[in-house]
Amino acid sequence: MTRAPTLLAAKLLPHAIGPLHLRRPRLMDRLRAGLERRVTVILAGPGYGKTALLASFLRESGEDSVWYSLDASDRDPSVFFRYIVQGMTEHAPEFGERSQGLWETLRCRPQEAERMADVFVGDAEESLRGNIVLVLDGVQHLEGSESCVRALRRIVAHLPGSIHLVLAGRSLPEIGLKTMLAEGAATLIEGDDLLFTPEETGT
Repeated sequence: MTRAPTLLAAKLLPHAIGPLHLRRPRLMDRLRAGLERRVTVILAGPGYGKTALLASFLRESGEDSVWYSLDASDRDPSVFFRYIVQGMTEHAPEFGERSQGLWETLRCRPQEAERMADVFVGDAEESLRGNIVLVLDGVQHLEGSESCVRALRRIVAHLPGSIHLVLAGRSLPEIGLKTMLAEGAATLIEGDDLLFTPEETGT
């Protein structure tokens, strides 16, 4: 039997905030207000400060959170789910009991990713006693995996009220963002929103 890939602890750690980081109250207010909706999406190119903004918000707000930094290796749905389940177990140790061992099924049959999404949602509904902010940073890396995109779309569609999902990246897989925005279920922050104002830079 193939051994489970080793999980890298650093991928589940929030971004470190440097000493010269500037506070951005207007964006903090938008992120805080966004918690009342199901999903927050931050889309911008490299260098716009998406990751630093989110890390600063989580530290300042004190919200319980799971941070997952994605890269190309996470296009494997078994890897993707093992990371988010591991992150959740740090807040609810019993989380993922039903999904133990299912990663091997996903490795052999990635088309089962939507089933795993249903199991994940069910675990969240049963295990989480408080609210969690789940951050997927670098979500553009999932675009090359049809299985992961289908699974993410299903999670978004059935997201339990205990989870607020934050998707940050250079682009976004097709998960129905326009519909969510029209329904008032999502907050969108884009590159122009992330540009510094004169008030923020003191100029």
